Amino acid sequence: MKKVQILLCVHKKSLLPTNNIFLPIQVGKAISNLDLGFTADNSSEDNISEKNPSYCETTAMYWAWKSLKDVDIIGLCHYRRYFKFGENSNNKAIYNKPLENIDTCNSISEEQITQILSSHDIILALPEIFPYSVYIQYCMNHIAEDIAILSKVLRTHFEEYYPAFETVMSGNSFSPYNMFITDKQTFDQYCSWLFDVLSKVEKYIPTSGYKRQSRTSGYLAERLLNIFCIHKKLKIKYLPINYFYAPNEPKFDSLTFKEKMQNRIVYKISSKRQGKVSPPSEFDKILDINGIVIE
Repeated sequence: MKKVQILLCVHKKSLLPTNNIFLPIQVGKAISNLDLGFTADNSSEDNISEKNPSYCETTAMYWAWKSLKDVDIIGLCHYRRYFKFGENSNNKAIYNKPLENIDTCNSISEEQITQILSSHDIILALPEIFPYSVYIQYCMNHIAEDIAILSKVLRTHFEEYYPAFETVMSGNSFSPYNMFITDKQTFDQYCSWLFDVLSKVEKYIPTSGYKRQSRTSGYLAERLLNIFCIHKKLKIKYLPINYFYAPNEPKFDSLTFKEKMQNRIVYKISSKRQGKVSPPSEFDKILDINGIVIE
């Protein structure tokens, strides 16, 4: 049986599943006085733990890429978000399960994961669906300039990935949360590319000094995971997510099936007007306005 490890990103004290398939990782340990008593993303010399405010859960990925050995399959979940396995998953997420029911995740097995990956390359979260393009969704919720920077970096240094960038940004759905399960070789390939991209992008994105969303690299990584899968033509198995909550923590919002269908219809009707991502020249105008020169 192949050895499976799913990184479980944690930044605060919380109930966690006892299933050995999960490897809890304290993220942002380098900038925290809290010691959760298990492996941290700065437990090896080569780490980016101090970048956690911007890189989010990908600091755990970086640690695993550089330090985790003797594993065949690797994945990532959050302490409140887990893949939903089993015949009864019905492609429906379960929102706001009480955290005291976290033991339900103990039934996840290496056999289930290995079986799925025998016919698929990677497991991702069921896509979120919008009534507009992913590009517009990013601009509405984050900062448009960041996508312009990413666009230019990809065109300059990773030109072969640009068609996949356009596909993701022009579509109306993507798999969120940087959650995945795949074989170690694919994981290593992805991390090598992802952190190369992010290291180039972050040179042009200030994360302090004025009011900018600090989680920029994590937000971009969510889209980059989808871009990588499309470029590599990976066969994807989408699974719903179990969302847990604890007292005094915000609950997760969810879309009903009817709302998802309405989003698909609205996007289909309006795609001729808004479905296409901006052409490179438009992204370059944004950079020119902000005085950003990417080399």
